[in-house]
Amino acid sequence: MPGTPTIDDALESSDDRYLRVIARLSPIDSSALAGTSRSGAIQALKDHAQRSQQAVTEAASRFDGVTVQNQYWIANAVSLDVDTEEVSLAELAEIRAIDRLHANFEVEKHGDVGEGDDEVGAEEFTYGLEMVNAPDAWEAHGTQGDGVSVAILDTGVDGDHPDHDVDKWAEFDGSGEPIDTDPNDGDGHGTHVAGTAVGPDEPDGDVPAYGVAPDAELWGVKVLDD
Repeated sequence: MPGTPTIDDALESSDDRYLRVIARLSPIDSSALAGTSRSGAIQALKDHAQRSQQAVTEAASRFDGVTVQNQYWIANAVSLDVDTEEVSLAELAEIRAIDRLHANFEVEKHGDVGEGDDEVGAEEFTYGLEMVNAPDAWEAHGTQGDGVSVAILDTGVDGDHPDHDVDKWAEFDGSGEPIDTDPNDGDGHGTHVAGTAVGPDEPDGDVPAYGVAPDAELWGVKVLDD
C-alpha cells in the first residue's frame, strides 16, 4: 500500500490563501529506459508522465479551487494553483499518484566568482562543461588540450572573434577546390562550435569558460556556405 504523500513545511506553514503547489509524482522505473535511444527514452518519459498525471488533472477538474498551471514530463510533476479556502492541502495529498507536495521556488546560483580567482570553480565554467566533467578531467590529467589540434569543418570561424586564434585555415568551394581567404564565418555556427571545442578558459567579457580544450590548436575549415 503506498505511503501517505508528504507536504513540505513551507506549504503547511504558509498563511496565504492562494498557493502555487508542485505535485511530485513517482519517477519512471529506470529499467524502462535501459538500452533505448534518446528519442525512445524521451517518449517513454512523456508516456509515463501522461499516464501518472491523468489522476491529478482529473481530480483538479473536480475541485473548484484547483487549477492546473503546468505539467512537466522530465520531473514528472504538475504545477497547481490552489485556493486553500476551497481545497485543503490534505485533500490534495489524497489524490492518487501524488508522492509529495512542495512550494514553488526560484533556482538561484550559489554566489559570484570574485575577481582574480584563478582556480576553476562552480561559477567559472558553463553548465555544459560541468555536465561533461571537463574541469574534473583538466585537474585529473593536468591538461586542457595542449599539443592537440582540433579541426572544425563547418561554416568557418570568425577571424575577428576575441576568443579565437585560428592557427590554421582553409576554405573550399562547392566543388571542393581551395579558396584563398582569411578566416571568416557568415553564419556563426562554425564559430560557436569552435568555442565549444577550444574556447579559452579566460574568455573576453564577463562570461565563464566554455571550451572543452582551451589549450588545443584551432584549425578552421570552411566547407559550408553562409
